[in-house]
Amino acid sequence: MLSILPLTEKGRRRIAPSFSNPDDAMETMQETIQKELTEISHELAGVLAKTEGIPGLGNGAAAEWTRVCRDVERQLGDAAIRVAVVGAIKSGKSTFVNALFGGDYLKRGAGVVTSIVTRIRPGRRLRAVLVFKTWSEINAEIDSALGLMPPDIRTPAEDGFDLRDDEARRRLAETLAGLAPDQVLTEDARNPQIALMSAFLDGYDGIKKIVSDAPVTRRFEDADFTEHRPFAANDHLAVFLDDIRLEIDTGDVPANTEIADCQGSDSPNPHHLAMIEDYLLTAHLIVYVISSRTGLRQADIKFLNIIRRMGMLDHALFVVNADLNEHETADDLARLVKKIREELALVAPDPEIYAFSALLDLLRAPANDPTEKDRGRLSAWEADAPLRDLSDNGSKRFNAEFAGKLTRQRNALLFRSHLERLGVMASGMTHRINVNRELTGRSASGADEMIERIQAHRKKMEGIQAMIRSTLEGASGKLKNTLKSEVDRFFDSRRAAETVGGLLRFISNYNLPGDGAASGDVKTGFHADMYRVYSDFKSAVDRFMAESVNPEIIRFVREAERKIRAHFETVTGPYDVMLGDVLAEYNRTLTALGIPPVRERNDGISIPDVDSIREKAGVTLPAAEASMRYSARMKSEAMMRFGFFSLLRLFKKLIRKKEGDGAGNRRKALEAGLKHLKADTRDSILFHFKDYRENLKYQYLFKLVDAATEVLNAALIHRFGAYAGDLSEIVRLMGKGQGDSVKLTARIGDIHTALGDIQTRIDRLRERLDNGDGPAPANETREEI
Repeated sequence: MLSILPLTEKGRRRIAPSFSNPDDAMETMQETIQKELTEISHELAGVLAKTEGIPGLGNGAAAEWTRVCRDVERQLGDAAIRVAVVGAIKSGKSTFVNALFGGDYLKRGAGVVTSIVTRIRPGRRLRAVLVFKTWSEINAEIDSALGLMPPDIRTPAEDGFDLRDDEARRRLAETLAGLAPDQVLTEDARNPQIALMSAFLDGYDGIKKIVSDAPVTRRFEDADFTEHRPFAANDHLAVFLDDIRLEIDTGDVPANTEIADCQGSDSPNPHHLAMIEDYLLTAHLIVYVISSRTGLRQADIKFLNIIRRMGMLDHALFVVNADLNEHETADDLARLVKKIREELALVAPDPEIYAFSALLDLLRAPANDPTEKDRGRLSAWEADAPLRDLSDNGSKRFNAEFAGKLTRQRNALLFRSHLERLGVMASGMTHRINVNRELTGRSASGADEMIERIQAHRKKMEGIQAMIRSTLEGASGKLKNTLKSEVDRFFDSRRAAETVGGLLRFISNYNLPGDGAASGDVKTGFHADMYRVYSDFKSAVDRFMAESVNPEIIRFVREAERKIRAHFETVTGPYDVMLGDVLAEYNRTLTALGIPPVRERNDGISIPDVDSIREKAGVTLPAAEASMRYSARMKSEAMMRFGFFSLLRLFKKLIRKKEGDGAGNRRKALEAGLKHLKADTRDSILFHFKDYRENLKYQYLFKLVDAATEVLNAALIHRFGAYAGDLSEIVRLMGKGQGDSVKLTARIGDIHTALGDIQTRIDRLRERLDNGDGPAPANETREEI
């Protein structure tokens, strides 16, 4: 179990790992491996620096390898395994994350007001970093939400709405207050656009001194940490945030792990779903939380189908968050879990389910300070041994599997590729030293023969390197052409049944709801009704995009990323055999010359993972939320094309024409407005997706291809350069006489010894990774709970 350290000067308990628990030891082992890799890289860089001035060693290759070592250290410090915690509103996601970190750090029970993805990482201190939107971003969101509100709401002196204008805020508040209840609701929930504008109005006074024309960052640390909570838990403050990141200094979450507490997947705001989809695209693991109070709901099935269409359901663990007050017996909870398993299997075959009370784990955490009410809960739950033990068993199994998955991801993503890069460089420099020592110790005639034979192999390697580089460049061009055709076809409105074509059909088939004609004043009531038509229509289009279009785009992009990697694997594959043959022949020559052969692990030419390629390219996928930013163009086109006054004239004309049927005439006017809206939305969608399509090609996928080509070329340079160095400097040294070379003998010997020690550490670490440091997956012995 975890041992407890004394209280710190701040009065907070720190948790220290004890190796009596294998899980704790395993997590510490991962941090140890990362630390050791960093130390190896640092030591190798130091050894390479010592080769400066030594003929045949301290040349351009040593300088390049030193840069690579520094790059490895940076990537080990920056790269993270990302875990998305998702589920419906009030399923217990924040409580689950709090339990992982062993303290009540995230506000619990916030429900739908959580309107931004909160990212949490282990750190050395408590810290919350909040990044606020700029005034231009805030005003653009409000202007988009205003849609077809009466024109006099906007600030006369500005092109659009400005929240800082007192008169504009007053007019907007009056307009919102005057809306009828049926104009505020969309699909039995508060209209997202109205909720957004209300939140900005409500939060303005508390935020006006913080927000600026440039992004503002606020930090809350240590004793001030809890001051960040209102911003994350209250919609009228969270709406002003662009990003929120937390660092927490307790709990068992391994270093370089990011946990994301996502909004409720059934939020009525489709933009919340788009934000979750954006994070899921970068996530390595998903934890899906289901409340035992509600079981698996229709909203869960809907969101799980979205995850499945994104191609990410295989990366999900399912947690049934047990409310122990809701279940009379352990058997009652077990029956519920069995039912959830059967229902889940319809969407996710053979799901990995773990049932436990996250709140029980949280209340037990030493760093937590429970309320009197929570202490009463904890006492009652501890007294119910069957339920308590069932929860403890589920929690133990989850923690083992969760830690194991993090270990395997970390090994694959962070450790193994970096270890191989360090191994190639250490082996290459050791080989150069061996050649240097052998060459400087020979007679002139013996050295000439040795140089001739080694240089012949060097030319052969350079020829293969040039051939592969040329092949990669050609493959890059062909791959771009293939991707271009596939992207164009995917976004072709005539063929893309699941994306643009499906969205256009949805728009075409959308009809005015049966209650679309509201009663009220001819002028004010009609304006309000037309806004409701616009708002309901936009919400329906946004939700269709979030639920149907965005998942297909993400699935397509993930497949394209895999295709890029697989393409280069196919291209470089045939050269692996050629490379192995050349190195084997080279080693035979070295043995014949009395030089130790090169230590070579013929694992082939390594293709980097997509995360590494993306980082190298410095690109991110255009956000899923960006695919929904068509409304500003749609709104401006609609306003220019028919406007409120023309609609109002149409409405008045119909009223005069047929005084006896005011409601019917009003509906005809609204239908005419909707017809224009649909036409303008179609044009806006086509324009927007054309822009999105071109950005996806040229600013993302093509840059990934270029980055993959560059990374592979660099790997070739390192691989060949390690063994095929230029011997001309050593030849010049031999011409100066044996005396100068004697002066370097001790120096080279020290470097050789240090490289041998580094190579031993690399071999040992590689063996640990090959054997696996984590426990066996928990689902190998599948239990019901």
